Amino acid sequence: MRVPGGEGHEKPFWYYAGLLAGGWSGAMLLGLAALGMLRAVKSGRQVWLVIYTLLIGVIYSAIPYKTPGWR
Repeated sequence: MRVPGGEGHEKPFWYYAGLLAGGWSGAMLLGLAALGMLRAVKSGRQVWLVIYTLLIGVIYSAIPYKTPGWR
């Protein structure tokens, strides 16, 4: 059974990435995160944390948002 409401919220990943990186604080946050990941990979320390973070991000991005149906 399809519950009315929630239509129009199906947006691609790039929409939300643009919202996050749109302002100066979001862009700074993403830039510092990327810099930290690059430094961790270059130094060979805590590479598992970088891989884990990227993997969790991909998994959570692939899960469609669902609300419980009203019965």
